[in-house]
Amino acid sequence: MLKGNGGREPRSVLLSDSIVRPSSRQLVMFAGVTRDFYEIHYDADYARANGFPGVVVPGSLKACWIAQVIQQWGGFQASLRELNVSYRGVDLVNDEFTITGKVSKIHLAREGARIVQLALTGRNSQRVTTFAEASVVLPEDVEVELENADLP
Repeated sequence: MLKGNGGREPRSVLLSDSIVRPSSRQLVMFAGVTRDFYEIHYDADYARANGFPGVVVPGSLKACWIAQVIQQWGGFQASLRELNVSYRGVDLVNDEFTITGKVSKIHLAREGARIVQLALTGRNSQRVTTFAEASVVLPEDVEVELENADLP
């Protein structure tokens, strides 16, 4: 375990799995916020006419879910420094999207904070469709459980 000064809950090397089941309503609400009204994200007939099996979940919405998982893991005191997401497949409305992640590396910053690298994936019921890497800054008094960790 990396020791800190405080008694805050330690962070696990593995992030808790998060399962999302996107609905048509959720996609329409997201489209309204982002002003992304591309028809494949809400019109099943249009999506099928364009070679997709159904309504497609926007990649940017998947990135938001991944960021939310990271924030839940890190807590309110964590700061998401960088998030890179790569989309390798299509996710559809009403199909589960499961996000998993783990700590891949830890750096100690000069000011005592920890910079934690995370590797995450998103998968639907068939396969992994999304890969992400994140850099999160944790304060020095937040511990990271390293027992049985497979870190470089």
